[in-house]
Amino acid sequence: MAVAPFGGGAFNREYRAIRTSRYTYVRRLEGPWLLFDDQHDPYQMKNLLERPEFAATARRFDERLSAELRRIGDDFRSAKHYI
Repeated sequence: MAVAPFGGGAFNREYRAIRTSRYTYVRRLEGPWLLFDDQHDPYQMKNLLERPEFAATARRFDERLSAELRRIGDDFRSAKHYI
């Protein structure tokens, strides 16, 4: 599992993410943003977040990301806060 910092480059906005051997889940300040099944969609072309059958998966990843951010002491603020 990896936790990503606030964005830059292509993302150009703050985000945090968790990646497992199967899924990538990304949250921005406004809330959940992206969920990809990297085994079935390695190029991350289909965002599964809008699909009802993945709602429970997204919730689990959001809870897992929140727990990891608490563990490392990251309160996930806007980029201006860190500058």
